[in-house]
Amino acid sequence: MESKEGKSGGNRLAKPLKDIRMSDVLAGVKEDHIFGYSSNEPNPSCPVGRGINKALDTLFTSIDDTVSRELGKITLASFLQKNF
Repeated sequence: MESKEGKSGGNRLAKPLKDIRMSDVLAGVKEDHIFGYSSNEPNPSCPVGRGINKALDTLFTSIDDTVSRELGKITLASFLQKNF
């Protein structure tokens, strides 16, 4: 994506649709894991709570990698052609 400020500004894609993968789109909008953690802090005295975020981080990283790999198989051009 290229952006230009000002009166004649705006956004445009920096490469053709056939060269943009859906995984590129995800990477452009994703801030962290696809799934999020609870807003509550786990209790460090709890045998489950003290290790849950580390366990979830491993799981979420695996999920993120799988989703990104699958989205990497789809171009924006093919997605648009198939769905619109």
